[in-house]
Amino acid sequence: METEPRISPLHYSLMESVPTFAGAEKSFAIVNISFTAAMVMAAQAWQFVLPGLIAHALLAWLTKRDPLMRVIYFRYVRQGARYDPWPRERQKLNARPKGFCRGAPC
Repeated sequence: METEPRISPLHYSLMESVPTFAGAEKSFAIVNISFTAAMVMAAQAWQFVLPGLIAHALLAWLTKRDPLMRVIYFRYVRQGARYDPWPRERQKLNARPKGFCRGAPC
């Protein structure tokens, strides 16, 4: 009697790799290095090297802690704090209605 091979579902995020540059997520690392290099070379401000290294170490730590941090953060930012159940004219998709600010008076 032949048995079917076992098929186990595997979530895509377990197979996905996050491109890193010296431990930090590549897009954040490039922005950090570019800003630091611009400040050091153009403005001759050598004191920006240390904050740039500290920022890179923080980015590397965050990437190690949660590789999909950027995706989750930007998804959170796009969400509304509270949803109005009634459609409005000129309503933006997932925009917060007037008076429904997240933790701040509007």
